[in-house]
Amino acid sequence: MAETQGVTALQGPGARIAALPRVAGTGTGAALRRVAIVAGSGQQLWRLRGGLIGAMRANRHAVTCFAPVFSGDSETGLDDLGVERRVLAPEEPGFHFFGERRRVVALAREFEALRPHVVLAVCGPDGLRAVKAAKRAKVEQVVAIVSEVPAKGMNEALVRVTAKTMELADLAVFHNADDPKTLRSRGMLPADLAYVIVPGAGVDLAYHGVQPLPPLGEGLVFLMISRLDSVKGVLDFCEAARILKARAPSARFRLAGPAGDGATGVSVAAVRAFGDCVEYLGALDDVRPALGGCHVYVYSSHAEGMPRSVLEAMAAGRPVITSNLAGCRDTVDERINGCLVTPSDPNELAAAMESFLKRPDLIPSIARASRAKAERRFDERDVHATLLGVMGLG
Repeated sequence: MAETQGVTALQGPGARIAALPRVAGTGTGAALRRVAIVAGSGQQLWRLRGGLIGAMRANRHAVTCFAPVFSGDSETGLDDLGVERRVLAPEEPGFHFFGERRRVVALAREFEALRPHVVLAVCGPDGLRAVKAAKRAKVEQVVAIVSEVPAKGMNEALVRVTAKTMELADLAVFHNADDPKTLRSRGMLPADLAYVIVPGAGVDLAYHGVQPLPPLGEGLVFLMISRLDSVKGVLDFCEAARILKARAPSARFRLAGPAGDGATGVSVAAVRAFGDCVEYLGALDDVRPALGGCHVYVYSSHAEGMPRSVLEAMAAGRPVITSNLAGCRDTVDERINGCLVTPSDPNELAAAMESFLKRPDLIPSIARASRAKAERRFDERDVHATLLGVMGLG
């Protein structure tokens, strides 16, 4: 039953949990527990953790969310759940030792006043500050969510931040089985750290219901939904579409997502340069209509923890083409519900898409297999139950 030292396998969608003492008296009839959740943005909290926060509130726990900014649906959604929101100081350019220390001390004072039983920190600079502050405030349980460990040579600053967070946390939550192995191989995962593996945030199988496939005789539609970022493989998708469009004029390629930012961000103008073969849909508030209009979902990322958009596509009942790397590979059973491709290889990606053009008759059965795998492995209710259990909030 034990797969890793100090880790015990759980029943459910591949989750693992370390032998961690439970907090007594946390059922629905018990006194409330107080939870503080810290992330890099309100959108990150709402879009990826809204279901978990809702499950905490359903169990009558008090939740306070901390982020540098809350806007739009993150404000409305969290307020509707009865969650208190607190704004963190914005990120300062560069590293300033005394400024960092002041921010940690200020957050520790907030924790001392709030007296949370659990601090849940999403890894990143704000997550590391939260873990430091929680330790300073002597919070009972400090939990770090590791949404992604970049491949070697990619975003080493984030890797270092994650490693430091692991040193201080009581429990880590990983989104795939490869990430803790990667950190351990680099000597960045403490041997005594308890951790659990869950399949990302999971997916709401009711909200993302099965959608009928469009007619197969009118040309296949390939869809990718992602922030416009080179690390997400957006330009690989565009280049693969260009390659394939020359051979399959009736095929259509659609890309949706907000413009990227930072060093790896891709501009809308750069995407529109592929306008002869790629239809850019812009940012979507609701991805379901776009998923319903496609035959095959493509996600050609270079680095992931567990891609939420792939889970949503599987729930809709769509074959998946994605990258053969940590997180992504967990979503695909080769040639059963999709196929895996080498990251950063537009030619291989084009060949994978072309395989569906050659055998469109297989798409309905592959689509059913995707939905079945989503139900079997990625139901967010299983994820919530596991996380609430390990944090003593069940």
